[in-house]
Amino acid sequence: MTESRTLGHNVKVSVTESCRLTGTTEANCVATIAMGVDGTSTTVSTTVPVSGTDFHVYQVAITGGAEKTASAEACNGDSKPNAAAGTSPNTVRVMGAALAMGLLGVVAL
Repeated sequence: MTESRTLGHNVKVSVTESCRLTGTTEANCVATIAMGVDGTSTTVSTTVPVSGTDFHVYQVAITGGAEKTASAEACNGDSKPNAAAGTSPNTVRVMGAALAMGLLGVVAL
């Protein structure tokens, strides 16, 4: 959550992204932007399937703490979103900044 006072208005913006693996070559990602100006708020979400050249998997060696991954619950990809795969967080930040500027323009009118 980012809070600021801009042109006499209290502005709050939050950007989140999460991805759920749907197999070994695809994920569904959700980007959500929540913003508010002077107590009036709105939230926008979009879901994007990620596959092909946009989907990356990296093999990472566990160098310590491997015993913590022994239980199925600790590694169950179906129970929690996985932020390791998906669209770039920079893309989400740019979308959030563009929406914030648009909303501030409307408020300024």
